[in-house]
Amino acid sequence: MSNALQLLWFGIVQGSIIATGAVGFTLIFGVMNFFNVAYAEYLIIAPYVAISVFEATSNPIIAVLVAVGASTIVAFAMDQVVYKRFRDRNPFSLLIVAIGVGFILRSFARIIWGSSSKLVSITIPG
Repeated sequence: MSNALQLLWFGIVQGSIIATGAVGFTLIFGVMNFFNVAYAEYLIIAPYVAISVFEATSNPIIAVLVAVGASTIVAFAMDQVVYKRFRDRNPFSLLIVAIGVGFILRSFARIIWGSSSKLVSITIPG
């Protein structure tokens, strides 16, 4: 029974992550009127920052707060530096720019954290 509950919990967590991405895509498209394909890269920055901060501090709450802040800062900076210049142009050019931003962010993530997957073990008391 414990195995079934653990599988159920992992399914809920994984579904929540996918739902967060889907809601984010929908909100960005509704507000900005373009499909920001670099949004997935903003989503990969947060967990890597959270893992790095957690390894340094061993505090998951601080790690999550710093990760959300870092992802927000990167997304806002990309909007102000890159997307703002292309908003009044053809939507197709904005899509091409978003693809380029996605490649750049993914490359920076690979340079900083490497391309191998990370495993974090957090023990929850109780």
